[in-house]
Amino acid sequence: MDNVRLAVREACRVLQPGGRLIIVESCVPPWFYAVERAVFPVAAPLINKVSAYPATLQYPAADLASVIEQCAGRVEIVRIPKGRWILQFGHKFPSGLTPATPYRFVARRPSAPGSEDHMSSGPTGGEDG
Repeated sequence: MDNVRLAVREACRVLQPGGRLIIVESCVPPWFYAVERAVFPVAAPLINKVSAYPATLQYPAADLASVIEQCAGRVEIVRIPKGRWILQFGHKFPSGLTPATPYRFVARRPSAPGSEDHMSSGPTGGEDG
């Protein structure tokens, strides 16, 4: 999660006053994240040997929202309906084979220093659990 924090912090740093930070990311339920974390040390080297794309962890939507809130304040979370297919490691798979779901995260930098001009907080599309 360190790289995610660094990337979000840098995006917030360069965001102009009144600007919006928009992130679209594939997220997984907390139970699946726990499974991924447990098998990642073994699976990642194997995936990296056979794939042109590096193995990465997918995070729960609430965890990513928390990182965004730390630097940008409130964040709007919208669950995006899945299509028939999802890309994993650069390959197309039926979306029903994965618990991953796309989300859109939107935060707004205050217009003026000290302003509370952030977007409303909370999930609008529901959370997986």
